[in-house]
Amino acid sequence: MPGGFIQYDAPDLMTAVALAADFKAGDHYKYFRGQRDASWQVISSFVRANDADRTKAVTDFGAFYSFARGAPHLVPYLQNDDALIATAQHHGLALTNFIDFTRSPEVAGWFASDGASTEDKGAIFLVDREAEGAFDAYSGPVRFIHLDVPNLWRLQAQEGLFLEAPGKFDHIWPLDRIVFPHIASHSSIPRRNIYPDKKSALELALDQYSVMRRRRAGFDDLLEHIHAAGGLLIELSDDDNTTEEDALVVPPAWIAGPNERWKDIDVDSSGPVLAEPVLNSIAALTEVIEKRRGCTDLVTVSAGDEKLQNLIDGVWGGMRPHPYSADHIARCIIATINLQRAFQHVNLSNGLEQRRIAEALLGPTTEIEMSTSGENAARAFVNLQDLWLALKQDVRDKWGPVFDPHGDWLDSVLGEDWQRPGRNFDGQQLVELFVVQIIPWQVATYRDPIAFSAFHVLTLGRA
Repeated sequence: MPGGFIQYDAPDLMTAVALAADFKAGDHYKYFRGQRDASWQVISSFVRANDADRTKAVTDFGAFYSFARGAPHLVPYLQNDDALIATAQHHGLALTNFIDFTRSPEVAGWFASDGASTEDKGAIFLVDREAEGAFDAYSGPVRFIHLDVPNLWRLQAQEGLFLEAPGKFDHIWPLDRIVFPHIASHSSIPRRNIYPDKKSALELALDQYSVMRRRRAGFDDLLEHIHAAGGLLIELSDDDNTTEEDALVVPPAWIAGPNERWKDIDVDSSGPVLAEPVLNSIAALTEVIEKRRGCTDLVTVSAGDEKLQNLIDGVWGGMRPHPYSADHIARCIIATINLQRAFQHVNLSNGLEQRRIAEALLGPTTEIEMSTSGENAARAFVNLQDLWLALKQDVRDKWGPVFDPHGDWLDSVLGEDWQRPGRNFDGQQLVELFVVQIIPWQVATYRDPIAFSAFHVLTLGRA
């Protein structure tokens, strides 16, 4: 018992995992953690970091916390601080005091061998009931945290839980362990079963948050450079006088947000192979969508067109978890395919070329921008009359019964009230505009981030 813990020596990884599984079956140990180097201390990434990285971690988590609390598409999932910290931990958004454990010996074995060197010895650390009781009885903030964060597929795939430890905890209860040499054997679990290669609705939103953080960091660096060069910076801000009336009224089906379990989603089956003519049939696509609503892949393009496949996958991944109808998704895919054809020989970085295509396909248009977080907006061209029809009836009545593509209504609605979409737009009509124009435009022009849900839009204005 070196250092007050029991060490079991195994000849290889497979034996170590089998021994841990036997311990679990016999109710000797209940939680596990794999580390590819047995000499590493079991401490959190925050404790392991230097002072500069800790300061950055506090800033990083503060930014994520503020974003998540103000983003309507994340609120259904991240209901408390523990869920926020767990999400930041699993997606590398900030260093935290959470240490990853698992209920699965096999998962612990995977982590114990991933990226291992034959020069080191791996370890599976073991947590028994007495250890958990000792942490619970300890007066300091050391505790096991059991979370079920909806749509956090990494946590679910890894059968994960956390030990919150703001410091070292060996003095409270040293963990027993199984130590083994790294030889030829490796875990048989595919990497995609540990780190899912498909994204849930929550994880897509986290990806978009990461994009926005990188852009914000780049913008801050630019401002710092301008300031260092002697430039004059003037900050302009809008008064935040928004009320509940400013937000779109969210139908009950959209309020809770998607809640899909990793083990309940079909991530393995490939969608049916469809030729492009079939991809232009609303009826045929709708039938496929209804059958594959619980699958992360919709169809396979028979022509092997990688760009077209990626666009379809993008629409499907973004819309499938939301309560869009099969008809909605089918029409959106077809509209996206039509845009892709129009853009085949166009430089998408050229705004004038995009406007030309928009006018050719949609008629009189304007470019709008939307944000689900108040910054880093996505953009799309929309038909002016369709935008007019998405306004509430009383807003349209204010400007008269006849649609005027050049009237003052555009400047007023998309200018003065860009932060108050709920005052001006009818949510259901805006959904229709999203389906046939806004989502297709964003996907086909490779916007990032993409606003997939009208009901999550916090701002909507003219670009």
